[in-house]
Amino acid sequence: MNWQQVVPGIVLLLVKLTGTSLFFVFFPQIFPKGNITSTSTENSSARTPLKQQRWERFREHDYLFSEEKAKWLISQADCEQWKSKLVIINDTKELEFVINKTAMANYFIGLIYSESTKKWEWTNHKEHKMNLFPIKATMDKECAAIRAGVVSPVSCYDEYNWICEKTYS
Repeated sequence: MNWQQVVPGIVLLLVKLTGTSLFFVFFPQIFPKGNITSTSTENSSARTPLKQQRWERFREHDYLFSEEKAKWLISQADCEQWKSKLVIINDTKELEFVINKTAMANYFIGLIYSESTKKWEWTNHKEHKMNLFPIKATMDKECAAIRAGVVSPVSCYDEYNWICEKTYS
């Protein structure tokens, strides 16, 4: 047997085995498994939750109060993946229900400020009625969040929890 030809082969085999072992050891640390997977869309990163979410029923609607935080557009995309929309608050009873669930954190709702009309509008394009709750326009804060009964203008680029709403089915 010619050891001058065999030794480089054994060394090469050991290097490959070491590299493969390191790959399998460090791969999970580089690409961890989490509660979400990401897929790329045109303007943002849409996330698909892997675990079943807990919906709460109130009247004819189901509500999801997120446990994670994200920007407004990602929050909206997350709701759409659950075949729902960011919450649209229609009356005082629905407002009371939402207030009782949002005491500890800010939650995005489906209310945005329209520069073209200079008014707050819901994502279904209906104008917000100020007698339900007041909200003022603020420069660079075109989205809205609710916390403990107070609806405030916030930056759409800040990260908050969010509330999804869908019709009971």
